[in-house]
Amino acid sequence: MIHYAAMTDAGICEKNDDRVMVNGEIIARGSLSGEAESEIIATVCDGVGGYAFGDEAAAIASKVFAALAGGEVTQERIVEAVSRANDMVVAAQRVDADHKRMSSTVAGVFLCGGNFITFNAGDSKVFRFRAPYIAQLSVDHTHAHEALTYGLIDSVERADERDRNTITRWIGDAGGCEPSVAAGENRVLAGDVFLLCSDGLSDVVSVDELEIILSGSVELSEKCRALFQTALRNGSVDNISIILLEVA
Repeated sequence: MIHYAAMTDAGICEKNDDRVMVNGEIIARGSLSGEAESEIIATVCDGVGGYAFGDEAAAIASKVFAALAGGEVTQERIVEAVSRANDMVVAAQRVDADHKRMSSTVAGVFLCGGNFITFNAGDSKVFRFRAPYIAQLSVDHTHAHEALTYGLIDSVERADERDRNTITRWIGDAGGCEPSVAAGENRVLAGDVFLLCSDGLSDVVSVDELEIILSGSVELSEKCRALFQTALRNGSVDNISIILLEVA
C-alpha cells in the first residue's frame, strides 16, 4: 500500500504556475490525498518563473505524464513521455510571440512493489526519506550544479544566486529535453517516504527541517501542510508544490 498527500499553492504570488499530478489526477490549486494498492506515478511541474504562460506549459506536461497512470511504466516510456511533452510545449510556443518562452520543469517518481524510477528536468526535486535521513534522488539541472560537476566551484553555495537559479534543462526546449532518470530494483522499503517538490519549497527549507517534519508522527497530509507553512515562514517568494508518498 502507498499512501499519498499532495498540495500546490501560489504562495505569496498572484498566480500559480505549478501543477501536481498523482495517478492521473491533476490539481492547479489545493490538496489531495489517498492511497494506491501497489503502484503510483506522481509529478510536480513548475512553469518557469518570469516567463509568460508557464502555467500552460506545466498543464500540458502534466497531462502527458497523467496518461502514463494505469499503463506499463518503464524508463523508456518515461523518456518518451518527456520528449512528447517537450514537443507539445514547443508547438504551443508557436501560437504567438507571448507564448514563445513558455516552459516547465518536471520532477517525477514511479513506485511499483519494491522498485522505483525517478526522473526530472530542471530544478524541481525528488527526495527519499528513510528515517532519520533524507537523500536527494533527482539531479539539479542548473548552471551552479554543472559548475560543481566540472570542478569549477567546490560547493553550490559558492555560486552566485543567478547561477543557482538558472536551469539548463526544461520542457519546452526546441533543441530537445533530456531528463535525468534513475531506477532502483528492490530499493524501496516499508516506511520510505518520497518527497517531490518545486523550488518554492526546496530553496528555503533546509535538510534538517525536512528531516524533522518527515520524522513526525502526524498524518501525511499534516506533514504536507507543515512543509508548506515552513516554506512560507522561511520567506518563500515562489509557488509551492509538495507531494508525499509513503510506502506501507
